[in-house]
Amino acid sequence: MEKQINNIIKFGYSLLLFISIFWLFVSIGYGSMLSENLNTYGYIFAAMVGISLISKKVRDLLKRLMRYAYLYWYLTIVALVIFQVIIILSNSVLVYGDIVAVIENIRGVGNFNYFSAFSNNYVYGLYIKALYNIFGLHYLVFVQELINIFILDASIIIFSRKISKYYNRDIASIYFLLSIALIGLHPQFLSTYTDYWSYFTATIITLGFIKLLKRDTTKFDYIILFIFVGLGYLIRPTILIYVIALIGVLILKMTINFEKKLCIRISKGLLVTILSMVFAVITISMVKQTNILRFKPGYDKNLMYYFDLGLTSTGAAHIELPPKALDQNSPDTIVEPLIDKDIKERIKRYSVKQFFTKFKIAFQEGNLGWRIEHPLAYTTFQKNKITSRFIDTKFAKKIRNYLFFQGSNFNNLDFFLQVMWILMLVGIILSIRNSIIINNLSSVNLYLALSILGAIMYLMLFEAGRSRYLISFLPVLILFSAIGYQTKEEKQDEK
Repeated sequence: MEKQINNIIKFGYSLLLFISIFWLFVSIGYGSMLSENLNTYGYIFAAMVGISLISKKVRDLLKRLMRYAYLYWYLTIVALVIFQVIIILSNSVLVYGDIVAVIENIRGVGNFNYFSAFSNNYVYGLYIKALYNIFGLHYLVFVQELINIFILDASIIIFSRKISKYYNRDIASIYFLLSIALIGLHPQFLSTYTDYWSYFTATIITLGFIKLLKRDTTKFDYIILFIFVGLGYLIRPTILIYVIALIGVLILKMTINFEKKLCIRISKGLLVTILSMVFAVITISMVKQTNILRFKPGYDKNLMYYFDLGLTSTGAAHIELPPKALDQNSPDTIVEPLIDKDIKERIKRYSVKQFFTKFKIAFQEGNLGWRIEHPLAYTTFQKNKITSRFIDTKFAKKIRNYLFFQGSNFNNLDFFLQVMWILMLVGIILSIRNSIIINNLSSVNLYLALSILGAIMYLMLFEAGRSRYLISFLPVLILFSAIGYQTKEEKQDEK
């Protein structure tokens, strides 16, 4: 039995390795296209990347700089916050999409059935309404952007500082700096949708689960898990993938290398997460009975709606769904039969080419789908007494040249993010390869691998029209990558 389970684990790692190599391949392809349209600064960065690949001295210098950046993490974070605040002051912008629909709804000028149809945004609507009542319309987006950078930077600090307790400082420093490069410097924080709250809750949950697996939990940790699992589930139900991954680790640990104390600890953690989700669902159901936000049962888009959406040409082409199914005022009795029929027709026409096209769209871009968000439109700049002093300045306009894809120099930022994306993928591949070679049955590694595999499977089954959907899974992606790089360094040191 133990041998069979080992073979299953190796197969799982091998499958994830194959997917990750293909993911790296399509990401390099996207990066090569970007390299054709850089300006001088972009080519200087590209040259530096090339030199670091062939020069050990340069790599050693970079390692020392990374260690110093992490050693003096507070100075690094101060510099990051200054950068982020400058971006917000000069470019506070309302990004098109669900954010607009939510704001219009709470102001009473949009479709009154929005939260009935898309109940996954109900908690976000409560959050927006609270901020709207406190700060007013003119400061609504600006305050959300400030909150975004606060929870983003707090996530990076908390996670990197805590994991240094379980891993060496180099892994923590790689996680710290790769997180800053991939998401801290990314102007995505201008988008005030639920991505950053999802990232924040996922970070705390992942840390809590790692503590469980490392046998380092206290009563306070269980309380934190109870709060954040419930909140995370209401914000993005995809948090279930993390829970399922933990269940997978429990099953494997009960089958091989059975450790009674560890299994009991994991079981306690799972009980807390289940109770948390049940409590969250009951609470939000009670809130929906009030008039805080308009909600009518019987209109919610179910899981099959998002499965059908995942079968469209891009994996998120709403316009291709039946018009009646898109109508927020169409009840479930009308929408569900239409969706079921549409799914059957799409499955008949679905091809291997469409599958790989969806994978490329959903996973290849390190810019997290920033090109698709259409954030830059002068009519959506959020001017108030604070931002109006900066938005129309020459400096702000120059920044926009680099931050938004309409700018002539955006390819430089896009290329930088793509290089960081590729570096993350290389680390993941190294981590998987090492796990296969040494038959690593570490609970944490299994949890990280199962979470990543679960995320990929989910996004390939359901809606996934850009890499922004991966923001919720960056904590596990970046940590697994950091572990892979450290393993590589240890092997080189042994030589």
